[in-house]
Amino acid sequence: MFSFPDTLSASIYDQWKSRIRFESAFKDGNKKDDCSKGTKAVDFIVLDDKTLWLIEVKDYRNPQKRKKTIPKPSKLSCLIACKIRDTLSGLVVAKMNAKNSNEREFALQALKKEKIRLVLHLEQSKQHPQIIDPVAIQQTLKILLKKIDPHPLVVDANHSHSVKWSVQSKCPKDQELYENNGSPIFTNFEHYS
Repeated sequence: MFSFPDTLSASIYDQWKSRIRFESAFKDGNKKDDCSKGTKAVDFIVLDDKTLWLIEVKDYRNPQKRKKTIPKPSKLSCLIACKIRDTLSGLVVAKMNAKNSNEREFALQALKKEKIRLVLHLEQSKQHPQIIDPVAIQQTLKILLKKIDPHPLVVDANHSHSVKWSVQSKCPKDQELYENNGSPIFTNFEHYS
């Protein structure tokens, strides 16, 4: 469960109506070029006083899912880089064109920040060998995204001391909500693979 303190504003970018419209503008199932494949999006956008935090969550704890859904670390890094690029583009479009005033205002505030920080929240099984080396993926992200954030973070629930929010990796099965200032904002960890 993700819990954000009152000093942060958090939003689930995947659920923004303006993001969905932005993605549909680039989706055409009849074409095979890269521009017709749609856009990608990070899971959370979080704001503090000076920083725009872009957070991608990957949960690879389930061994059955691990076999079929986990890309090679080099492909995962590229996927995350695309999500960062598309999210930043989407924020600019939302600032200008979002019909939802909350999304437009959040995008405006996000783009006023002085700094962008990138976080990959990566959960892996403790019972099985790690198939994604957090250090290796962090190094690849540093290379790919150095112009945006030269020091991206790779964290998990047990090693998240460098971020301003908390994460509890063991949620009761019926616990489906993440909290921002005591309000529910997110569905279960299982969603992120």
